[in-house]
Amino acid sequence: MGIVLLTPGNARATDKFNLRLNNQTIVMWRTADLEAAKKAAAAALKRIAWGSSATKMINGRGTISADTLRGAALHALYAYRSQTALIFEEAYEENH
Repeated sequence: MGIVLLTPGNARATDKFNLRLNNQTIVMWRTADLEAAKKAAAAALKRIAWGSSATKMINGRGTISADTLRGAALHALYAYRSQTALIFEEAYEENH
């Protein structure tokens, strides 16, 4: 159950980014790009889910079955991937 994080080279706070987890692509928006996330959620008839963690928790290492904070963060993202538009807030850098 390994992961690979796919992000644009120079990710800005407004970028949407993808996480590859267990052969599933999980799309996330940063809080700064809330309007784009709302539009995507409405188009896909999905609810919005908010999450906050450290970016290092989703840095391409770990599994959803790990008994750690990283494992918990990955498990939550994986569980909500198909039901919601995920909004991610960097817990240590963004202040909204």
